[in-house]
Amino acid sequence: MIRTVTRDLTVARNAPLFLRILVRNKDLTDAVCAMQVRDLPDAPGDPRISLTMQMPGTQGISIAVVDGHSTITIQIDKATMQGLPAAAEIGQDLPLWWDLTVDPTDSELAVWLRGKFIVQGGVTV
Repeated sequence: MIRTVTRDLTVARNAPLFLRILVRNKDLTDAVCAMQVRDLPDAPGDPRISLTMQMPGTQGISIAVVDGHSTITIQIDKATMQGLPAAAEIGQDLPLWWDLTVDPTDSELAVWLRGKFIVQGGVTV
């Protein structure tokens, strides 16, 4: 059984996000992952960002397996980050929420990571 880890992310509005998660001694070759970013947990409607499995190097989630260890890579392009709404006031951070679900072939779908998704405004845009 996987326990959900809370991991707050602070991200830049004016740059792409690359997050790599190393999973030791676990082959996730056929796993299916998904990630969403919303205003609040359980918020209805469309998410601000929704990622699914994609080829490495493109926006989405990819998995590489080397010597029985898996690396989950989450990529959010700069244009997507810049498309998020502005904070309530100029200069403030935009507080959102995220989670990552993983459905490995040898166990049940579970939320592996969750937390705040804090978008910091940029100076160089």
